[in-house]
Amino acid sequence: MNLSRLRNPWRSEAHRWVGPIVVAASGVMMLLWSWAKWTDMMVDFGRELYIPWRLVEGESLYKDVAYFHGPLSPYLNSLVFFVFGTSLRTLVIANLGITAGFATMLYISMSRLAGRLAATVGGVVYLTTFAFAHPIDYGNFNFITPYSHEMTHGLALSFLALLLLWSHHDRDSWWKLAGAGWLLGIVFLTKPEFVLASAPAAVTGLLVSGWTKGRAVSGSLRECLVLLGAAAVPVIVAVSALAGSLPLASAIRGVLGSWPDLLRPELRQQSYYQTIMGTADIADSVSRILEWTGRYAVILVPAALAAALMRLPAKLRWLWACLATVVLVGPVIIFRKQIFWSDVARPFPLLLAVGASYLVMRILRRRRDSDIEPLLVPALSMTIFSGLLLAKMILKVQVYHYGFVLALPATMWVVMVLVSVLPKMLDKRGGNGLVFQTVSLALIAVIAGAYLDSSAEVYRSKTVWVGNGGDAFLADDRGKVLQRLLDLVAERVAPGQTLAVIPEGVMVNYLSRRANPTPYINFMPPELIVFGEDRIVDAYRSSPPDFVVVTNRGASDYGYRLLGHDYGQEIGQWLEESYRLVMQIDDPELGKEEFAILMLLERKL
Repeated sequence: MNLSRLRNPWRSEAHRWVGPIVVAASGVMMLLWSWAKWTDMMVDFGRELYIPWRLVEGESLYKDVAYFHGPLSPYLNSLVFFVFGTSLRTLVIANLGITAGFATMLYISMSRLAGRLAATVGGVVYLTTFAFAHPIDYGNFNFITPYSHEMTHGLALSFLALLLLWSHHDRDSWWKLAGAGWLLGIVFLTKPEFVLASAPAAVTGLLVSGWTKGRAVSGSLRECLVLLGAAAVPVIVAVSALAGSLPLASAIRGVLGSWPDLLRPELRQQSYYQTIMGTADIADSVSRILEWTGRYAVILVPAALAAALMRLPAKLRWLWACLATVVLVGPVIIFRKQIFWSDVARPFPLLLAVGASYLVMRILRRRRDSDIEPLLVPALSMTIFSGLLLAKMILKVQVYHYGFVLALPATMWVVMVLVSVLPKMLDKRGGNGLVFQTVSLALIAVIAGAYLDSSAEVYRSKTVWVGNGGDAFLADDRGKVLQRLLDLVAERVAPGQTLAVIPEGVMVNYLSRRANPTPYINFMPPELIVFGEDRIVDAYRSSPPDFVVVTNRGASDYGYRLLGHDYGQEIGQWLEESYRLVMQIDDPELGKEEFAILMLLERKL
């Protein structure tokens, strides 16, 4: 009898459901704990509700509603609204399905690459630190109410395409290859960052796979052509569908989404995007990367040495592992309140570069020995994908903000390396991989716990109900101001009248079911650059809304203060000329917080 199999439930077929049950339980816990608290009351997610609502009402994307991403997500969400009814709850349930589906894909892929324990840890980290998380008090950086559905849709579709290619690597299948290409074509209809990450990963995987199998170069190129040909199909279909309501040039421009704006200097020079990428202060960014690399080294290098040098009897290994964990991770637990956890992912690009180099060397060496391990090529492909997704925040990687999607694959990669890959390497060399594994698990738990604490603080602040029925959600104290505004809009703005919210806050349009008469629903600096302030002002002069809500939403993230003062002067002038104040709603206790002051303006006759 193999007693080791009985002692380790992660290797026992009888316990193969332990991991999925733990992951599912963590998901249910997070769902109940965070229920109705995912949504930012004014920023971003209102657009994700408003646009599909308007599409269901018969308007056309890019014609009646200005949009700068691909058409997939708005039309997919409008289909959900059309079939199941228009409400926030409907979209939440749909997104819960995507969240569960992605958790399933993660568990399957991670368990094959690194085993059930790593897959279970990865699944729990995904659900607690990414899918349901709310570590900062603004924005919609979670899978349930994402600030942009292109993020979650793009990630899930990219991952599924790579999984199909992984299966194709195991056993050549032209339909799987074509299916992966078709999915990549759909990814093109979301956001560029997912194409720029998944396409190189897919093509590299095909070329390396063919090379390891001794296939002729022409055969690998043929596979790449099939992949790209299949990818073109959804793009062509999308252009054809949009051309039914738009001129062909406009349909093509719509399908291209934000690709034409990718390298616009006006956008790249915005302080907001430089801060996100970490290029606003390169010296500081590099310093923090090195600092956190050193912090990890102080814990993990001694753990590796303890695992490699202390070759103890089996009965003492757990004792030695627990002792090493207390010594190495104990101080982190004691001083966790003093640690700036937002920088925890800074070294990820460096780690992924090292990992990719190691995999390339392994593949080259195995090629000479004619003994290619079946998981090396998929691992390389996933490593490339994870690394390229970090490009938008290359010097300032975070697991929150945009990182809730962009840093997710890299985080799962790190979890697999720490929990499985390195412990197994230590075991193969006669060491005690359990020591390193235990220290790694404790470190991961501490980091995930720190982010849970941050989410808990935000969730505790959300006690005010906003909206009604299926659109109701919990907000912080600013929700009182918003609900008073919604009551005022219901009283003063008739159902057939129109409303604009300036500079941001289309959530008011959605919750009140009052449409904007123009295609332009946001007045933040990026929108003014992409669509053009002159064009926006002309549209509002041609179709002025009956009422306008003005919020005290600042633009400090972009280097500006308020609309009409140091940016958007034409819009400010138009407002002053055309509208008069009906009522100002505020809450003195909130001071000058954003969205603490709202003004309702009525058009002058």
